[in-house]
Amino acid sequence: MIVTENIYVNGIIVLLSLTGLIKFSELMIDGAVAIAKKYKISPLIVGATVVAIGTSLAELAVNMVEITTTGHTDAVLGNILGSNFVNIGLGLGIAAIITKLRTHTMVIEKEIPLYFALTALLTSIAGDKLLTRREGIYLVLAFFAINYLIYQYSIRDKSKREEFKHEPHMEHDLSTKKTIYYLVGGLFGLVISARILVYSASSVATHFGVSKYIIGLTIVGVGTSFPEIMASIQAARKGYTDLVLGNVFGSNIFNICFGLGVPMLFKDLRVLPSALNDLYFLNFMGVIMFFMLLIEAKLVGNNKTLDRIGGIAIVLMYFGYMASKFILI
Repeated sequence: MIVTENIYVNGIIVLLSLTGLIKFSELMIDGAVAIAKKYKISPLIVGATVVAIGTSLAELAVNMVEITTTGHTDAVLGNILGSNFVNIGLGLGIAAIITKLRTHTMVIEKEIPLYFALTALLTSIAGDKLLTRREGIYLVLAFFAINYLIYQYSIRDKSKREEFKHEPHMEHDLSTKKTIYYLVGGLFGLVISARILVYSASSVATHFGVSKYIIGLTIVGVGTSFPEIMASIQAARKGYTDLVLGNVFGSNIFNICFGLGVPMLFKDLRVLPSALNDLYFLNFMGVIMFFMLLIEAKLVGNNKTLDRIGGIAIVLMYFGYMASKFILI
């Protein structure tokens, strides 16, 4: 494994490994989207499932490396919470600054409450400050149940066909051979990049005396969320707001159910008091999102709309909370 005692070299390695995570995640997405196009899967479902899962594989890869090699569990929950904070604070916030986000379809209106319920479930099982293997099974099963419900909702919702008829995110006409190469090569690259990232970030954390949980919440959490952020920004620039919402909340669902649930199958995870506080704050952000995106109330702006002011508020809320984490170290 590439690890040195030189803090500057490790810093460069961290940046290179984060770049690798982004590039290999993009390969995975291209391959997955090409398959979706071949089988004529709805672009909306691709955004909420295939793209969301593809951009979130980095979180799962990093956490599996952490569990199976270092044995340190604190960074696992920190990585997931940090990633979900980034997805909402930056992925959703910056997208809302670029264009007004308004829910158009029943699928998204159902997916968002399902994410809120999942976050509440995670908070409740973390209340005893221990996440067990049995609870990991519950989270993994919840992923399949949630996506089955989303699929059922999409069948009933016909409006998505008009909104995404040009399929801007499905323009990758790849051959079958190239599609397999992208999928397998992307997955392999993700694992290698994740392994290097974990070791290098751990060395940086040790040098500065920062806890593994904080590193997972910030550096690793943000780094592994870059694909989700870029996908959301690109979708916002093209005006496909449901794809933004589907990617953000779909990624967060995958992070909790698989990014956290699968590592829990291998080892029980302790929940630090600071992690529990972060879960409470994540639920608080969820309540705000609920009122902004789903409640028909003039008090929070246009009905079921997240506009530029709301986006700025979310971004500032994210940076404010992250700043408080370092102040309290």
